[in-house]
Amino acid sequence: METGWDGHTVRISYSKYPSLPGTLLSLLRSAGEGAEMDNQSTTAEAVFPVLDIIRRAGPPEDNRHELYSYIKEYLGSRLWHVREMAARTLCSFLIQDDWIDAVSELLERSLTEANRLHGTLLTIRFVLERKIEAATDLAIGKWHEVKITDGVANNNRFSQSSTSCGNPEPSTSSQQNCTLEPRSASSSA
Repeated sequence: METGWDGHTVRISYSKYPSLPGTLLSLLRSAGEGAEMDNQSTTAEAVFPVLDIIRRAGPPEDNRHELYSYIKEYLGSRLWHVREMAARTLCSFLIQDDWIDAVSELLERSLTEANRLHGTLLTIRFVLERKIEAATDLAIGKWHEVKITDGVANNNRFSQSSTSCGNPEPSTSSQQNCTLEPRSASSSA
């Protein structure tokens, strides 16, 4: 499942397409003006591709603040799908920034409107999911660096329990797939 921009890679090179940030901004502006009208489905059709590009490619540095201000307005859309896409797109802006202050500002602004509150809560959800995913990936990456050889892992900080590995027989392989348990003070002496 594709999760969008991870904060490190950019799938679209804005330097290759220098007019793209300005085009995205003008499309958001024109769709925002159309949002005042009753025909919000037309607005959604205009906004979805823009939000999807920014969500997948990450926000361009040029026009970043202006794009953010337009996108956060869509958190209050009457259309649930527009609110959700705006929240996912804002997540790509907030994944590395000081997201707590930004989310606090969004929450303060949304207390009087149910749709805007829903859009803001979706944004918080998506940011937290990405932060948890990034922390989990980091933790898993660090565990992959630990090699178990004859029950010794990472400077003797862990011991291998034959029952936790599910294999009481000594392994012929130098690496085993098993659960690591911290050594007790008495066993490390």
